[in-house]
Amino acid sequence: MRVSYADEMNAAPEALVERLQPILLDIAELAPLEQVAERLASAASELTSAQYAAIGVYGRRGELTRFITHGLDAAAVTRMGHPPRGAGLLGEVARQVAPVRVDAIGEHPATSGVPPHHPEMGPYLGVPVMRGSVAIGAFYVTRPQGGEPFTAEDEERLLALSPYASVAMSNAMVHELELRRAACADEIVQASAELQAIHDERECASALSRSVQRLFPDHDHVVLIWPEEGSDLDGPLVHPGDSVLGDAITDIADTLDAGRHWLEDLVPGHHVLGYVAGGEQSAMVALACDYEMRPSEVDQQALTQLADIGAIALSSVRREAAARAIERYQIRDAIARDLHDDLIQSIYSVGLGLQMSRHDQNALEAALDGAVDALSEVIRDLRAYITQLERGVEGLTSAELLATRIAGQLRSDERIRWSEQIELDATSLGSRRERQLYLIVREAISNVRRHSQADRASLILRRRGPVLELEVADDGRGFDRDQVPERSVGLRSMEERVADIGGSMIIESALGQGTTLRATFPLDTEVSS
Repeated sequence: MRVSYADEMNAAPEALVERLQPILLDIAELAPLEQVAERLASAASELTSAQYAAIGVYGRRGELTRFITHGLDAAAVTRMGHPPRGAGLLGEVARQVAPVRVDAIGEHPATSGVPPHHPEMGPYLGVPVMRGSVAIGAFYVTRPQGGEPFTAEDEERLLALSPYASVAMSNAMVHELELRRAACADEIVQASAELQAIHDERECASALSRSVQRLFPDHDHVVLIWPEEGSDLDGPLVHPGDSVLGDAITDIADTLDAGRHWLEDLVPGHHVLGYVAGGEQSAMVALACDYEMRPSEVDQQALTQLADIGAIALSSVRREAAARAIERYQIRDAIARDLHDDLIQSIYSVGLGLQMSRHDQNALEAALDGAVDALSEVIRDLRAYITQLERGVEGLTSAELLATRIAGQLRSDERIRWSEQIELDATSLGSRRERQLYLIVREAISNVRRHSQADRASLILRRRGPVLELEVADDGRGFDRDQVPERSVGLRSMEERVADIGGSMIIESALGQGTTLRATFPLDTEVSS
């Protein structure tokens, strides 16, 4: 006749000690709780000769938060659906904080039935795993219907293992908590980096939602942001919005103050943790959790930190949007000023010259020739403006706008072949410096057109560290600087504008050798508006 472990240990108590030694060594290894519980369930099955065994892990209120089985294959576990919550006989161990042993599960008054596809079970033994006076879990062992009942000796063996199980499970819980804390910290760092690179309200909500999804893949969640004056949003943005949680949050969100909220009755069967970030309503993260699976304090802190980071990023996005809006208004003002100061004045000058010459035939002919040239210049400028406006100014920085306007000037020239190198990136110029630079470059291009008789010309405008460098060169006829009248309006105007924004300018030219204008402008000085 075969002799079982149980028979050996009944005959010789020292056999229990010998058998426990390898079990204790096995569970002493620091490992996640799931792995430790699997080893304990296997040991419980072997110590009691039970066909089925499980380790239950209790939450703060005695509910089962984990249920790790031994003796059932994965397919059988899947068929039974969600794990037990401890409402029936399984929970009796936690309620009594004492072993529960019955010859047949169906005979105990606390039995609440078994789920579909559950194996038929008869004898049952549950033994608590205590940490001080609190049950943190339990051993559960069963045999098929008609099997041999569990004995007092079986109970004693599990009671003997229980203190060691408590230490192993407690260490595993601490280990898991630290792993979770590290995962949350990594996600918060990743979310911070991702949100810093975002410049759109909707993408801000989307990035925050992705972070919550990575941390809580098994829970429904919602990220909500409220619009503010001048926002691109028509109303609150809920992401993901098409859900029971999203609909419920939208209905009550405006009633919530900043801070943490437990919304017990918002979604049936779930706790909902909502956190409103910012001094005023700006962003909220909500997480729906099963009633028996409330998030740990580590998870709650991670959720609130993500919401706070999202609110800060959202505030930054909105400040940038406001700054861009102000800059767009400044750009429109600059275009209006240019049209008034340059083009309209040029047209007015042409008309004035023609009017003054109408009684002198010789002067009128000269004025007409000058008017043709002047109006051709106006047409080129208008084409440059049209090119610029067709590209649009929405979302452009002052540096990008300057580059666009200069490129428009060059492409409107039908007589000279221009090459260009404009490298400003996202340089912040300010409306005053941007306008003066444009007028300087415009005058330099105009001088090449009117006076150089060049076939080719080039323009370079680029940032070099703390300064902007401008170079305009042509292969035209050149000129003698000593022969230029002191009152030359074009050169004097450029020199004054360069000085006005703290720059310096040099013009190199000789007869028959073309002309090169070089200027530098500091970027680290304030230019008054």
